[in-house]
Amino acid sequence: MVRILSGLVTTKVMAVQLGPSGVALLGQFSNFHGLLCVLSTCATSQGMTRLSAENPVGSKPFASAISTGLKIGLTSAAAIGLLTLLLASPLASLLLQSADYWPYITLAGATLVFHSASIVILTILNGQHDPATYTRISIAQGLVASAFSIGGALLAGLKGVFSGMALSIPFSLFIGILMVRHKDWFRASNFTSAYSPAVAKQFVNFGLMSVATAVSTPIALLFVRDMLINATSLETAGQWQAVWRISEIYLGILVTTIGLYLLPKLARATAKASYIAELKRTALLVVALCACVSAVLLLGSHWVVRLLYSPAFDPMQALFPLQLVGDFFKALALVLNTVLIVRVQVKQQMFGELFFAGLFVLTSMVLIKDTGTTGLQLAYAGSQFCWAGYLLVCVMRTLQEMPEKAEVSG
Repeated sequence: MVRILSGLVTTKVMAVQLGPSGVALLGQFSNFHGLLCVLSTCATSQGMTRLSAENPVGSKPFASAISTGLKIGLTSAAAIGLLTLLLASPLASLLLQSADYWPYITLAGATLVFHSASIVILTILNGQHDPATYTRISIAQGLVASAFSIGGALLAGLKGVFSGMALSIPFSLFIGILMVRHKDWFRASNFTSAYSPAVAKQFVNFGLMSVATAVSTPIALLFVRDMLINATSLETAGQWQAVWRISEIYLGILVTTIGLYLLPKLARATAKASYIAELKRTALLVVALCACVSAVLLLGSHWVVRLLYSPAFDPMQALFPLQLVGDFFKALALVLNTVLIVRVQVKQQMFGELFFAGLFVLTSMVLIKDTGTTGLQLAYAGSQFCWAGYLLVCVMRTLQEMPEKAEVSG
């Protein structure tokens, strides 16, 4: 609830301060920044979640997993940050329509090492099944990020938001360290153990799947948003981005649930009955969440737009129906995709992520030319429906191969 409320307040400030065109550019920067953050961890978080859940605190495998993951993450963050610094000017021209934004691309790259270290802390908490601390840190970090973004918008407009998004990351790391400093696992020995090539190899499969999951959508959005800007205008793209932002806020509940609850639960279970029970629970959450949000947005679209945005965003009301259809299938796909990740079905998972993200881009390319935003939303809903169907088939096959009786993992 705190995440939703802070997201809604931030959204309102951005809409009033930046307008539709500024919101469109902010969407481009946010997707790019998110992409950098994923690459900075070298997608080790899911691998560390599983290994830290399977091995007891104080054991050598636990320390080896944490230390190896941290070293990989920091090395990756430094490399990605340096590359970003070198390419700041052309990236600003390509993504933000102007090379004048290069200092903010540079700042985003320079703070990646702090993000990588912060993710390690959250990953360990997730693996240790410590939802109370995880939630407190997530709330605090979310509030810090919102405060920096809002403050930046009020002080310096779009450039201030770009700066705030990057500068909030070191403060988020400080908050994480402050809240876990008394935990049993927060010892220097767990972070300074020798690098383990064997553990690194275990991270590879999880890393490939995580990269496919976390990279495919931001890259697809960068492409389709740029196509929409060129085919229509910055204002139209901003209105579509406003609808997409609402989807991001409420689907964030589901993403948190999957990462904090479903993934560790499935990592510990190997029996078919356990998987089916957990999937049913999460599926009920998906249906309930999507039904509630759909009712509010469809019945009160006018008031929602005026409350969260401004009169300049009124045209976005017509975009809600198709967006909600796509969101429903995306929510189901996120749940089903977790099974493939936990069962390390690398080829099926990566193919699904990349193929259907590519399908979204290709169908958008065709449909945007003739129907603008409507075509983009049709492409979104269609690609998510196909992705959910593909994952359902893969999960059914995976479950058929699992044992009926419960087994203890690790």
